[in-house]
Amino acid sequence: AEAIANLSATLRNQSLDELVGEDVRQHERTLRLLRSAVAVLLALTVCAVFAAFIALQARKTADRVAQGQKTNAVAQANESRSRRLAVASLNEAADSDLRILLAAEAVRSHPTAEAETALRQSLFVSMKPVLTLPGPEGPVNYAIFSPDGTKTLAFGDAAPRLADGSTGAILRELRNGTNPVYHASFSPNGRRICTTSADGKARLWEVETGQALMEFPHENIVGAFLSSDESRLLTLGTGDLILWNAATGEKIAAQECLAVAHLHPHYPEVAFSPDGSRAALCGRTDPIIIETKTGQQLMRLEGHARTPRSVDYSPDGQWLITTGEDGTIRRWRSATGQSVSTWKHDAPLVEARFSPDGKWVVARDDRHTILIWDITTGRRVAALDLQTSPQWPVIFEFGPNGTCLATGSLDSGTAEIWDLATATKLAELKSEQGTLQTLRFSPDSKRLIVAGYDTPVQIYACEMCGSPADLLKYAQTRVSRSLTPEERAKFLGE
Repeated sequence: AEAIANLSATLRNQSLDELVGEDVRQHERTLRLLRSAVAVLLALTVCAVFAAFIALQARKTADRVAQGQKTNAVAQANESRSRRLAVASLNEAADSDLRILLAAEAVRSHPTAEAETALRQSLFVSMKPVLTLPGPEGPVNYAIFSPDGTKTLAFGDAAPRLADGSTGAILRELRNGTNPVYHASFSPNGRRICTTSADGKARLWEVETGQALMEFPHENIVGAFLSSDESRLLTLGTGDLILWNAATGEKIAAQECLAVAHLHPHYPEVAFSPDGSRAALCGRTDPIIIETKTGQQLMRLEGHARTPRSVDYSPDGQWLITTGEDGTIRRWRSATGQSVSTWKHDAPLVEARFSPDGKWVVARDDRHTILIWDITTGRRVAALDLQTSPQWPVIFEFGPNGTCLATGSLDSGTAEIWDLATATKLAELKSEQGTLQTLRFSPDSKRLIVAGYDTPVQIYACEMCGSPADLLKYAQTRVSRSLTPEERAKFLGE
C-alpha cells in the first residue's frame, strides 16, 4: 500500500504528505456532500409530512363544513316544516284531533316557539279538579304549594293545615288559637312556614313538627316575608313595615309605608331583592329602597305623580319596576335608582310583576284588566278584560317556568290559563260555589291550586303548561289515532 502511495505521488508530481492531505480533503468534501444530501432529504421529508398533515386537516375541515352545512340544511328544513305544520294546526278549526296531531308533529320536527304555542292552543280544555283537599273550616280559604310541590298549605279562619300534595292527606295543623290567618308562605328551602294572624303576630313554624319557633309582634299586621337567605323577616302592617332579624327576633328598623288591605294573600307593596340584601317598598309618596342588614334607607325613587302601589325586582336583580295610581309603570336600575323607561296606561295600576324568566311584565289595573308588556321592547302586547264586578279585584299568577299565566275573578270563581307569549287562552275553570281567593302553580307549572270563600281547596292538572316533552305526552292521552297516510301526504309531503 505504501509502494502504491509512493507511485501515485510520483505520477502526480506531489509529495506523499501532499497526496495524503489531498485525500483527507477529498474525504471531508464527500462527507460534507453526504451531510448536505441528508439534510435536504430530511427537509424534503418534513415538508412532505407537513404538506400531508395540512392536506388532511383541510380535508377534515372541509368534511366538517360540509357536515355542518348538511346539518344546518336539515335543521332549517325541519324548522320550516315545524312552522308550516304549526300554521296548519292553528288554521284547522273543524277537526280538533287533527289540530292536535299537526301541532304535535310540528313540535317533534323542531320545537319552535310557534310549534309549542300551537300545541298548547290545540290542547284547550275546560279544567276539572283532580284532587279536593280538606282545608280549614271557615269562610275564607287560601292555599299554596311548598317549594318542592310535595305539600300544600291551606289557611283562613281556622288553623292552617299541611297536606300531602299528591293524596290530600292531612299531615299536621299549625295551632295558633282561634285567630284567622291573613297570610302564609314557605321559606325558600321549604323547612319553615311564616304566618300572620289577627292577634297581631307573625310566626315562624317548623314544617316537620308543626311547632311554632318564634313570634314577631306587629300591630295591625297583614303580611310577612322572609328573605331568600332566611336571615331577615319583613312584617307589613296597614301603614308601616318592620324589618327583623329572623334568627334572633331582634327588631332592626321600622319604616312608614302605604296602607294596605287585600282580599288575597299577595302584597305587591313590598319585595326583597333576589339576593336578600335589599328590600323595596311603597312609601306614602314614593317607592323606597332599604338595606336589609341595617334597615338603612338607600334611595327614594321619585317620579310617580300619584301614590305608588307596587314594587317588584327582576329575577336577576338588575331591574325594579314600580306602579302607581298615575297609570304608569316605571323601570329602574336597582343598583343606582336611575329611571330608564316609563310605560303608560289609561287607568290607575295597582300591581305589576316580572315573569319568572324576566321576559314579560304583567300588571293589573283598577278596571279589572290584565296587561302584558314585552320587557325588551317596552311594547304592550296584550290587554285581557276579565269582565268582573267593579267592587271585586282580579288576580294573576305566573307558572314558574314562565310559559303560562293564570288569571282569576274573585267574585265569580272563574279562572283562565293563558299562553304568556301570545295571550291566547289555553284553559278555563269555574268553581261551582263561592269566590276565588288564590291561584298558585306548583313548582313544575303542571298543577294549579285554587281556593276561595266557601270553596273547597282544589288542585287542577295543567299539562298544557309543561315542557315540550310534557305536551307531547299529554297530546297522546287526548288523541288515540295517528296521522293517516292521506294527512301525511297533504301536510308533510310524504
